[in-house]
Amino acid sequence: MLRMEGWMELLGIYQKGMSQSEIARQLGLDRKTVRKYLHQPPQGYRPRPPRPWRLDPYRSYLRERWEQGVHNAHKLFGEIQKRGYGGGYTQLRRAVAGWREEEAERAFLRFESQPGEQSQLDRARIPGHGNGDSEIIVMGVPK
Repeated sequence: MLRMEGWMELLGIYQKGMSQSEIARQLGLDRKTVRKYLHQPPQGYRPRPPRPWRLDPYRSYLRERWEQGVHNAHKLFGEIQKRGYGGGYTQLRRAVAGWREEEAERAFLRFESQPGEQSQLDRARIPGHGNGDSEIIVMGVPK
């Protein structure tokens, strides 16, 4: 298969007026290969289709247990081993990691208020700043 760089070189030589046979000799390709790539660009590499995981038959059970509050991967691993799972712990950890991210997104709650309804005051002590310790007070007001 010809890579993009080789195809660009092939086209550049062809546009300079060199024949297909001369291009083939110069690049070390067959004449029919040169003709093929002059008429169509090289096809990109296709991603591999995802391989099935040994964990797949147990996903619905695992998700059900996750929704019930069992978030310990070791405990879930032991449960599916008793049900016949023959795969490794790492596959389970990868599956659970995605669910943990979902939980983190759901746990974030944004609190908004109208201007003038509330404010926030933060204090910080800076040791050794100026004459002894100093305090900074920052007041935030929602937009």
